[in-house]
Amino acid sequence: MADADDTPFSSGADDRFHDECGVFGIFGRQDAAAIVTLGLHALQHRGQEAAGIVSFDGKRFSSERHLGLVGDHFTDAATLGRLPGNIAMGHVRYSTTGETVLRNVQPLFAELEVGGIAIAHNGNLTNGLSLRKRLIAQGAICQSTSDTEVVLHLIARSQRAGSAQRGNANEAARAGARRPRAPAGRAHATKHRRAIGIYSNRMYMCSC
Repeated sequence: MADADDTPFSSGADDRFHDECGVFGIFGRQDAAAIVTLGLHALQHRGQEAAGIVSFDGKRFSSERHLGLVGDHFTDAATLGRLPGNIAMGHVRYSTTGETVLRNVQPLFAELEVGGIAIAHNGNLTNGLSLRKRLIAQGAICQSTSDTEVVLHLIARSQRAGSAQRGNANEAARAGARRPRAPAGRAHATKHRRAIGIYSNRMYMCSC
């Protein structure tokens, strides 16, 4: 059984619900980043440590990630101007793993064999630390201490290596999280078990 401090509820002076991050995504709107900003404002109660948005204009990804509140950074027109495209997603952070530093702010982005991928995750991978250690031992280079980065590595190492098979982003995410090449292991998600991502010009939401 998990300790009280490991659950959304705890006892004592901190007797309140812990929301633990929020994700918001939209596609099909030219002002997608602005809409995501409004969504993150509505989800600000779920995390106040940091916020980030990634957009996609059909050719390239753009990313803005900052420590602090949504309103501290994303109400500036110049910031939104650096996030073009009709697809965007955002994340507000309440850290359960990893330090509160810029490199851990989501969405995380990586270039894979068949293109870029951005992912934001709400929840914990219960075996994230052991998978991370194993991936690093196999030569993986990690840029953060967030367990979300483990999902990126597993997608990159997925058995579904062909671009045709990875064209379905939802399947690619599931393949990455559930069927990595041996002996990378299997990612186990817990708590709010939701991830949202942009992959190959599509947006997906995945339950791991």
